[in-house]
Amino acid sequence: MIEALRHLIKANTVCTLYMLLYGIGTGDISMLTKIQKWGNSLSLQIPKAFANDMRLDNDSLVEITLDKGRIFITPVSTPDLTLEELLAGVNKDDIHHEVDTGRAVGDEIW
Repeated sequence: MIEALRHLIKANTVCTLYMLLYGIGTGDISMLTKIQKWGNSLSLQIPKAFANDMRLDNDSLVEITLDKGRIFITPVSTPDLTLEELLAGVNKDDIHHEVDTGRAVGDEIW
């Protein structure tokens, strides 16, 4: 939240005052943004400062919830799997034979 405020203050935007006033004492920050068409769907851009505060990156997994006419976006953490857990999911269809790509032609190290 603090990162979002710093970014908006630096940007010196009209939204800055609105967000500062809205967020005082509540810990909440909101921003008006526009829904845009993306293919057959609609998209919503998340401001960089918000994404940074929520530790969201490109391809981050989020849950979208609709509750009483409001949309909530919640980051979903991906499990940290051990090598053993990953290998437990391997079956005979996942195992491939070595492929010969020819002799080395550059500075490859074999």
